[in-house]
Amino acid sequence: INNPIHRSIKTALLNQIAHPNCDYCYEMERLSAHSTRQWFNEFTPIEVDSIDKFELQMIDVRWSNHCNLRCVYCRPENSSKIAEFLGIKGKLSNRSWQEEILNLVKDNILTIKEVYMLGGEPLLIKENSQLLDLLTDQHITVITNLSLDNTNNDIYKKLLSKPNVNWEISLEQTGLKFEFVRNGATWDRVMHNIRELYILGKNYSFAMQYCIYSALDLYTILKELQPLGTVVINSLITPDVMNVANHSKAIKQLAIKQLDLIFDDPGLVDYLMELNIAKLKEIYQNLTTESSADKSKEFIRYQSKNPGPLTFAELWPTAWQIIQENQ
Repeated sequence: INNPIHRSIKTALLNQIAHPNCDYCYEMERLSAHSTRQWFNEFTPIEVDSIDKFELQMIDVRWSNHCNLRCVYCRPENSSKIAEFLGIKGKLSNRSWQEEILNLVKDNILTIKEVYMLGGEPLLIKENSQLLDLLTDQHITVITNLSLDNTNNDIYKKLLSKPNVNWEISLEQTGLKFEFVRNGATWDRVMHNIRELYILGKNYSFAMQYCIYSALDLYTILKELQPLGTVVINSLITPDVMNVANHSKAIKQLAIKQLDLIFDDPGLVDYLMELNIAKLKEIYQNLTTESSADKSKEFIRYQSKNPGPLTFAELWPTAWQIIQENQ
């Protein structure tokens, strides 16, 4: 918490200098992605007035990569299913630090205001049950794929009992295309869980990554999500093949047509609100900027490394034909 690296970051902040540790976030922002830096600044603005002062106000908990899905754009450090698929044994975990983190929370419980639960899948990670036992009225944000049968899920039930929980449901698609992207999930189960949160009056929203899997049907996806709840759109820029701006002009034109449909629909514009519309306009600008990048070959190889019951070629035949022609 107060080691030399953290002290140097705080010194840079006090002097309004960009620290090298912040380079990745600044690069994401340059590419129209919403960076971790921006995310924390929006939700937990903490003023730094001294490098010696510390008050724990926010915790971002990622105990391990334990997950039930093998999402097509995810990485082994975030999914035990992908790690298993790639032959990486065991769940990636910071187990040696877990007791220390719980003790840190216990010792600072009066100053903690915000708690973020991520994974892996946070509803599967047993340490979250211990953490929830320590929390009182803190604001909790849980980022979940919401694809589990939660009938006997202890973590789910404890979250439902807390007064200030925001559920961020990760999805980029609906129906069979959702099941392709979120390998191992079923759309029916997710819809069941969404309806349960709605009936219980819980606060939830959809966290969507703008990438090739959402860009080609974005108008239709948003029309389907509109009656279900609010959506927050961010840009997925890694791996490179997910970024639509790195594909051929023909693929980008398909994505641009979707954006045109959105901008021409007043009801959808109102639903998306100013923040999402601003993000989509940034994306539009990037897609219309001349670029020689074309990741068609890489994308085809990427698909071959992610086998599943459904294929990109079956679900997006027009786009697949274009990609093959450009390889």
